[in-house]
Amino acid sequence: MSTDNAYLTLIFNEPIFLVNETMPIDFNANQVQETYSYLGENAKGILLLIENEYLSEDMLSFVINILKAVNLTLKEVAILENYQKGIQKTLPKFNKIIQFGGEIVLPGFECSSRYIISSNSKKNSLLVDKVSEIMNDVQKKRLLWEAIKVLF
Repeated sequence: MSTDNAYLTLIFNEPIFLVNETMPIDFNANQVQETYSYLGENAKGILLLIENEYLSEDMLSFVINILKAVNLTLKEVAILENYQKGIQKTLPKFNKIIQFGGEIVLPGFECSSRYIISSNSKKNSLLVDKVSEIMNDVQKKRLLWEAIKVLF
């Protein structure tokens, strides 16, 4: 048998590395983390996280009207629909987040009361009820509006 390893290039298309057997191998190190797709362009790093719910046309119109009330458009925000616990994807970068549903605690944020802004490392978080609930409840609309005025 030849000690010339040139034939390996005919079998393998990717580089081959000699690994020290005592060195731990991280198989996830080179994997690219999948990110969520979202509505909007996220120019200002403002995330609207819609938990366990897809937005109907009426619901989306309601959310857009909320944004207009604080001089924001889809260009400045990211709207992530149907966010569910346990899915391993990367969230869009954000400085401010409004969680509609408010049942999932994001890493790095403590669970706070609804309609009360919490802060963590220069990031602000607001937990509120589901969009479908707020749309049909005048009191929840008032609570949301008061909290959003403080957030923005």
